[in-house]
Formats: sequence, C-alpha cells, structure tokens
Amino acid sequence: MTALLGVVFFIAFVVPLASPEIRIGPIPIDAAIIALGLIMLVVAVRVRLKDAAPVLVSPYLLPFTLFLLAGLIITLTAFDPIQSFQMWLRYAAYFILVLTIPLVLTGTDRIKQVISALVIAGVLSSMVGFYMFLFQPDVIQIGAYNLGPDIANRIAGTFTDANWLGEYLVIAITMAVATFFTLRSNMSKIAMVGGTAILLGALFLTYSRGSWLALGLALGVLLFIVKRWLLIPLAALAAGAALALPGFMDRILSIFSASSGTAGFRSRLWEIYLGEFTVNPLTGTGLGNFLEAFTHFNLTHTITGMITPPFSAHNYYLGSLVDGGILGFLALALVLVTILRIGTYLISISPKKSTLFYLNAGVLATFLGMLANGLTSSLYTHPRVFIILWLIIGLQAALFFLTKKEAADRPSLTPVMAGSAIVRVFISEPRSYDTLTGSAIFSWAAKVQGRLIDGLDSALDSSHLVKLFSPRK
Repeated sequence: MTALLGVVFFIAFVVPLASPEIRIGPIPIDAAIIALGLIMLVVAVRVRLKDAAPVLVSPYLLPFTLFLLAGLIITLTAFDPIQSFQMWLRYAAYFILVLTIPLVLTGTDRIKQVISALVIAGVLSSMVGFYMFLFQPDVIQIGAYNLGPDIANRIAGTFTDANWLGEYLVIAITMAVATFFTLRSNMSKIAMVGGTAILLGALFLTYSRGSWLALGLALGVLLFIVKRWLLIPLAALAAGAALALPGFMDRILSIFSASSGTAGFRSRLWEIYLGEFTVNPLTGTGLGNFLEAFTHFNLTHTITGMITPPFSAHNYYLGSLVDGGILGFLALALVLVTILRIGTYLISISPKKSTLFYLNAGVLATFLGMLANGLTSSLYTHPRVFIILWLIIGLQAALFFLTKKEAADRPSLTPVMAGSAIVRVFISEPRSYDTLTGSAIFSWAAKVQGRLIDGLDSALDSSHLVKLFSPRK
C-alpha cells in the first residue's frame, strides 16, 4: 500500500504547488490529472480487490455507482462524447480515491500528517502570492481588472486564478483550525497558528468574495460544533481585519450589483445556461460540456451583453444541471447528500473532545464551505482544487471506519430535535450494502485480478532492470 500512500501525499502536497500545465491534443496535463492517472494505475496493479472488500462495504459505494451509471447514459447523448467521457473518468478516479484512502490512512496520526502536508503546501503557495503582490504587482492576475483604485492586484499563488487559490485556502484553513484542537505540543500549536495566519492573509488578498463567505460559513459551522464560545471573539476579529483591508466593503457590496461587474456577468451567464437547460432537460449537454452548451445557445438564441465565451457556468450546481440534465443532477445530489449525512452521523457518534470528534467536524465544515463556494464557481473546471476536495472526502471515509470502532453513545436531543424526522435521518447511520462484495462476480474478479498482480510481481522480480537497481543482499 506504500504506492497508494505516496499518491495521497502527492495530492496533498505536490498538486497545490505544481502549477505548470501542458496540453496533449485536447487533454490538459497538470499535477491533478497526473495524480488521477496514478490513482487508477496504483489501484489496478497494487490494490487487491479482496483486501479492499471491507472498505467497499460503505455508504459511498451506491451513490458513486449510480452517478457513474448516469454519467454513461449522459455521455451517449452528449454534444462532445469524448469530453464527457473524460469528465466521467475524472469522477471515477475521484470515487476510487475516496474508497481506497481508508486502506492506507488507518489512524488519526496519519490523517493529521496528510492535513499538515496540505497546510504546508498552502503556506508555500501563499508566499508565492505575497512575493508577486509585493515585487511584481504589474503582473495582473485573471479577474483583477476594473476592481477600483484601492485594490492593486489579487494574489493567485501557485494557481492561475485568484478564485482557485481562495477555494483551496478555504479547505486548508478549515482543516488547519480543526487539527489545531487535536494538537498536544505547544510548538505544534504555535506552528499551526502561524501557518493559519499566513493562509488567512493570503485569502484576504485573493479578493475572492465567494471564498470569503465560504470560509465564514465553514469556520462558523466548525466552531458551533466544537467551541461555540469562540464564535463571537473570532467574528469580531475577522470583521476588524476585513474592514481594515482596502476595498473589502466595495467587493462585498458589489455582490448585490446585478447590472455590472462580475456579479452582472454571472447573472447574464446564468440566464443563458438556464435557457440551455430547457433545451436539453433530461440528460443535458454532456459532462463537462459547459462551453458546448454556451455555444449551442449562442447559435440558436440572441444574446445581449455577453461577448467572451466563459470557461465555466460559474455555478457548480447550475453547471451540473445543464451538463447532466435532471438525471445527472439527481445522481450528483445523492452523492452530496450521502457525504453530508455521513458527516453528521460521524459527529453524533464521535467521543466528545476527542481527535476523531475534531477531525470529523473539520471535514464536515470544509465540505459545507465548499458547497457554498460552488454557488459562484464550477469546481469541476478547477482540477487542482477539486481533487483536494475529494481528498478531504477520502479523509472522511477513513474517519468513518475509525470512528465506528470507537463510537460513543448518541448525544441527548432536545424534545424538539428528537421529534424532527430530518434530525433523526441525518444522525442515523447511512445504509451500507454488501451486494457487490458478496456476489460471485466480485469473487471471480478478485481472483482474476489477484493472479494478474501475482504475475506482474513475478515478472518484476525476475526483471534484469529491477535486479540492477535492487540492493544486493
């Protein structure tokens, strides 16, 4: 499992920092795409199905499978079937990552190491952004035009867009704060506070309104769960820092201006995509076919005030509705609701004030923050951010098995909460299915795959090249 563990740390540390991208035909190749390829390769040749059977019996498997089946149907009718199938493969790799992370992250110490790698990468990326802001302010980042005289620039760090850096920092900051509560060493706490401060400074300088609001929601949820008394002082501190930031209030107030700026751009864009949805409501235009959807509507309808084709729908849910139609959107909703249910269930059974409790709260808060960020961003068009989100969901999958081993009694509920069917649903354990792992087809596939891996290992052991680089006994 060493190779799989290496891929996990590659995603946590290398992906946020490795900014170069090359194109091979229509396929963009960057660190995220390389990581997805490594996941598929490592799982195929190193992870035995019989060893993975216990983690396959989890609540994630059914919604993941239904989404992939819906994606294949959508691809058959897509405007661009090749692009749709590429997006389908990306989702398949994300799901495989989630299901296999529990095989290598079998303890909270290892999970905290992954989070630490994520935070360190965020600090390094932020430092790159600070350097550009101070010494190369003339290099205008994407989205930094016409922001007013108080805003000299927006930092993007090692990302190509300030919004992408902001989304990544929402993840890193929320997980850093959650992990802080699990630390015992004072030096570790000081280091985590310092790193988080750097991340917060970078987030402010992205001038990403969606990420500011997403972090506010994420930290609000996290502190409401674990340390409610911190909500008021930290909210006051954040408000003071925000008001001291040049251009902060102008950026916030511009959210409500639907006639100009990026808010006006998004409102017109959303009208176009909603119009395209009515043309292909059942199966949509194809996974990832956001540009094709825009072009199709542009050719068949008169568009006013929209000149440059967008790189996304600027709304994950609307984009998914247009790309996948009602079928794809319902399949995606099932995936998201399942992840949310697992998060609330794990918090309800985690021993209070334990490492598991704080980490589960951090993952749930991070997930909710990214759901909020998706209202103004099409996350699937940002591979280096999106894969980090699925890494966090993989941490939740690992915590699912760890928490069930140390499950505490359910928390007492107020009469109002106890009488709520919604509350009872969200703190009950999501149902798992062993239909796949208990089937004859799975047993046959596991045997065949095991023999293939044994044959590959045998071939590698007898390879002259491997012997050349192997240490002599």
